[in-house]
Parts: sequence; structure tokens; C-alpha cells
Amino acid sequence: MKKVLLVIAVAGFAFATPACKKCVTCKEVYPDGSSFTYPEKCGKKSEREAQETACSTAAAFYGGTCSCDKS
Repeated sequence: MKKVLLVIAVAGFAFATPACKKCVTCKEVYPDGSSFTYPEKCGKKSEREAQETACSTAAAFYGGTCSCDKS
């Protein structure tokens, strides 16, 4: 009985954890051609979205563009 419970617990844990780490890397490109690449941000969805928002806001302020790659 203990082995069955152990197998069920391990299987439940395996399905409860994410299969891969989700990350985002954003890059601002300014009108003069220069750019700034943010460090890769991995973690919660809200943290990744905060970086995307920061990039978009800064790019709009300086008249540039922002692109974010998800991995």
C-alpha cells in the first residue's frame, strides 16, 4: 500500500510542476539605430509581463520599438 501511495505522490508531483522554465528576453531599438537588450527574465508570468511592459513603455518614450522573444 505504501508503494502505491508513493507512486501516486510522485506522479502527482510530476504533473503539478511545469515541464519547462518560461523566459522572456526583450530588446529596445532606438531611432538612431542603437539598442538595449534586457537580461533574460525567467519566472512567474507577472514578472515576465512586467519586463515586456517596461520595454514597451521605454521604447515608446524614446520613439523606438520593443520586441520580446519568449523561450
